[in-house]
Amino acid sequence: MRPSYFYSLTLLCHLALTLTSVQAEKGEWREDEFATSNVFTFIPKGFLEKGKEERSLLINLHGCAQKAKDLKEGAGWEAPSLEHNTLIVIPDVPNGGKYTGCWNYYGKDHSRLNKDNQFILNLTAKWIKDYQINPHQVFIAGLSSGSALAFVLSCLAPEVYAGVGLNSGPSVGTGVFEISRARQSVDDIAQNCRSLAKDKSAHFRNQIVSVISGDYDWVVDNRYSQISADAYAKMFQTTSKVEFDTSTLAGSNSEGKGIHYLLNGKVVISLIENKGLGHNWPGGQGGTSGSFINQDSIDYARYLLDFFHSNNRRP
Repeated sequence: MRPSYFYSLTLLCHLALTLTSVQAEKGEWREDEFATSNVFTFIPKGFLEKGKEERSLLINLHGCAQKAKDLKEGAGWEAPSLEHNTLIVIPDVPNGGKYTGCWNYYGKDHSRLNKDNQFILNLTAKWIKDYQINPHQVFIAGLSSGSALAFVLSCLAPEVYAGVGLNSGPSVGTGVFEISRARQSVDDIAQNCRSLAKDKSAHFRNQIVSVISGDYDWVVDNRYSQISADAYAKMFQTTSKVEFDTSTLAGSNSEGKGIHYLLNGKVVISLIENKGLGHNWPGGQGGTSGSFINQDSIDYARYLLDFFHSNNRRP
């Protein structure tokens, strides 16, 4: 039994070292404290060797009852980050968050200085400055309450965020008791967003949006995905839509439905329903799933960065 035990132990150590080595070839994670939050940052290999115009940034917000570390370990950012020279920043919600560790996206009374909005905007500004990011290549994405807050921030600061990724989250302006049933209309959601944007509304013409959810989500009403996509379409002033084949997308399970919203022949909104996906981040790597992360899914990290960099409407 002892030779078998030591062989197994040696094999596990070898696999761990191999995985660490492979990750190091793509870049490195660093951990910082910012305000009252723990923040993980993935710096792809060679990131700082490229000029400012080639450096982009994506803020990734976790969901309720989830931690930044969960997305760090299971979201699958390393390879696409390296490919697109994108800095990935994953913060924990400050002070433990609301209710079960949720980001405070609730209600319509948002400003740049209240709730969790100031924290994210300050974090974004600091990382842009410290890493000399191209200000036209700044993106934000999240799961669940993180998705809802990403929606809020895309409305409050459309001049900051060129791309928005919404994963299984309620729409902007909704309350804590509206998670399981979408009550507000497309017009309501669009108006909620415009009200937050105020004099920044003209910057909606520069944004692109990805919305994804699963047909097996029993936590957040997946009708929010359609409502959110249609609300952005209303703000972007487009009604042109075309279906696309999700089976061509990267991931361990890319079965589902896809719709592209077009403006002047260019894709400005992507709406995906991933078959079999629950209330999870679509990790798409295969193998074991983690906390609110489903690996039997579309590789959403790769899809997002491909989508943002291929369709960015900013200079």
